[in-house]
Amino acid sequence: MIPAQGAVVRHSIVVETSQDKAFAAFTSGHDTWWPREFHIGGAELEEAVLERRAGGRWYERDVDGSECEWGKVLVWEPPARLVLAWQITGEWA
Repeated sequence: MIPAQGAVVRHSIVVETSQDKAFAAFTSGHDTWWPREFHIGGAELEEAVLERRAGGRWYERDVDGSECEWGKVLVWEPPARLVLAWQITGEWA
């Protein structure tokens, strides 16, 4: 089932590590775990970027130098809270 436009999607998992390490792995290490096949640009994904600040961009940089926006960092409160706006449609556009 696909959520309606504007619907809130929540998912959580339990990880056996400290909150500091989990936050750093998800944010600072974002490019290390992001699946390379999940990108929207026309070229191969070079880097998945999550700018570590409120108001930062969440985007991909492709091997041809182009960039495609995925969303924005709405809240940056390490290591307790991160809120991202996913701004890609169900058609990956």
